[in-house]
Amino acid sequence: MVGDQSGVDLTITVTNTGPDVVEAEIDKLFEQFYRVEKSRSIQYGGSGLGLAIVKRIVELHRGTIKFESQEGAWTRVTVYLPLSRETTSS
Repeated sequence: MVGDQSGVDLTITVTNTGPDVVEAEIDKLFEQFYRVEKSRSIQYGGSGLGLAIVKRIVELHRGTIKFESQEGAWTRVTVYLPLSRETTSS
């Protein structure tokens, strides 16, 4: 895990070299109960709620989350959180 304070946002990056996620499934990862590999879910447990909960918490703090994966190499989740508590009005 890497943290970086760039002045405006706090950036937290988590990367691993585990199994990759195909690009067509990345948008679905943040949906409740969605699991990429159904067979592993039975063996290792999990309900498919983790990333949906993380995304909601990040959004409640006015941040964003990004998921990237490169086939056969790495998977990365990056969270951007604003350092300022000021709110912008529309």
